[in-house]
Amino acid sequence: MTQFPYGGDWAGEAHTPSDGMQAARIVNRVTMAGWALLALGIVLLAVIDLMPHDRWWPLLSWCAIAAVILVPTLQSTAANWRAWLMEPIATLAIAFLVYYVVGAAVFAYYDEHPLVIARMEVTEATHPRLLKSCAACSIGFGIAVLGYRVAVWFPGSAFLQRSCTLLLGCSRPNCAIAFLAVGGLGQLAVFVLWVLELTSPVLQTVSLASQLALAGIVLAMWDRPVKRVPFTALAAVGIALFSASAGVLYLSKQAVAKPIMAIVLGLGLRGSGVLRGLALVSIPMTVAIGLGTFVSSARLESRAAGDSPASTIAGISEVVSGGAQASSLPLTRLHYTSTQAAIMRLYDEGERGQDIAMIPWLLVPRVLAPQKPLITSSGERVHEAITGHIGSSDSPGTFVEGYFNLGWPGLVMASLLTGIVLGQFALISRRLPAEHCWLLFPLVLLGHFVAVRVDGHVLSDVIAPWIYLWVLLGLLLFVSSLVRTTTKVSHG
Repeated sequence: MTQFPYGGDWAGEAHTPSDGMQAARIVNRVTMAGWALLALGIVLLAVIDLMPHDRWWPLLSWCAIAAVILVPTLQSTAANWRAWLMEPIATLAIAFLVYYVVGAAVFAYYDEHPLVIARMEVTEATHPRLLKSCAACSIGFGIAVLGYRVAVWFPGSAFLQRSCTLLLGCSRPNCAIAFLAVGGLGQLAVFVLWVLELTSPVLQTVSLASQLALAGIVLAMWDRPVKRVPFTALAAVGIALFSASAGVLYLSKQAVAKPIMAIVLGLGLRGSGVLRGLALVSIPMTVAIGLGTFVSSARLESRAAGDSPASTIAGISEVVSGGAQASSLPLTRLHYTSTQAAIMRLYDEGERGQDIAMIPWLLVPRVLAPQKPLITSSGERVHEAITGHIGSSDSPGTFVEGYFNLGWPGLVMASLLTGIVLGQFALISRRLPAEHCWLLFPLVLLGHFVAVRVDGHVLSDVIAPWIYLWVLLGLLLFVSSLVRTTTKVSHG
């Protein structure tokens, strides 16, 4: 069994077996799945040339085997959400299953649809290239699991394990109220800036502060008030509805899905059970998939009209009224395999990504350098490299983006880094139940966000959150030390 330093049960609730034991079981199952997928990827690479070049069954066979490998992990995760919350590697396994396994199979299902045929032509995604991208993802997942297991020996990990004991204590209800207040004001500020079409170097800081509302929503929905009116939960629902509604106007699937996921997560943490867990998970997934076609079509209409708040509302109205043509199929929003195949082909033909040169800019706040390059533009560069056009974005996922920059060594480094980063976030989430240091709860959620965004970009979705981890932790430690010093002086 895994011998990680689990801190105890969430919220002091007694469970048999304990949450820590179940979390260890989840890690062990993900580890076994990682080794199996690593072997599967290596075997697939070796036999690609022996596979037929005009049939879908080799890709569907890989999807079926990968799904069978990952199902035990899904079952363990759904059974106990408190144990799952300790281990973001379980979220990585679920995201891998959805994006890279189900998403790959979706294209085979829609293989005769005009939109799928057009996508295959644009990306030049032949069957061998699709299989190579599947093999790369399998290998990447296995290496990420390895990184997760060795993260405890990475520099700074010992400090992260002690961080909960160094901060001021804060009860779960009080932290929920604080996160909702700060995050709610941040959500409102972002909306006002969007309406007024104002851009500012502090916008990124305000956007980050607004994400604290998610932590507040989870904690508020987790609570079970018995003898009092659940004012905090009602406020959480109100903020979630505002945030999701604003997300529709921003034409951002993430902005809509996140508050819904926060409510679902808070409710899921109240109890356990596989069927209950799967039922709750299906809610935000259905919302995200259903929004895919709507958002894509509305974006096209909005950009054609000027890409302003007024044009966005006009584009949404056009799509709702049925006047806009669908630009994608709902389930194809889960598909990344053709993009990965195109990126790997471009690298093999001599084209390289530019992400390595952008890494130093991550350490420079935009407030100090307003003209610094946009870190989140990786998707636009990928889209331009594939299609030769600008105005949209594509993501190959964090594993294959490493390949686009440095080939197979880049894939190994990006995958290993992803696992190490998730492992360092887990060092906090494992200790938090015993220490009850709820001030760090946003970092627990951030670790799971990194795992969910395995379909994203290394810079903005892995390295940047890693930096946020240390900056926020340093800020909290400084404030805690300052408060303790002031208290000692006042009592001295």
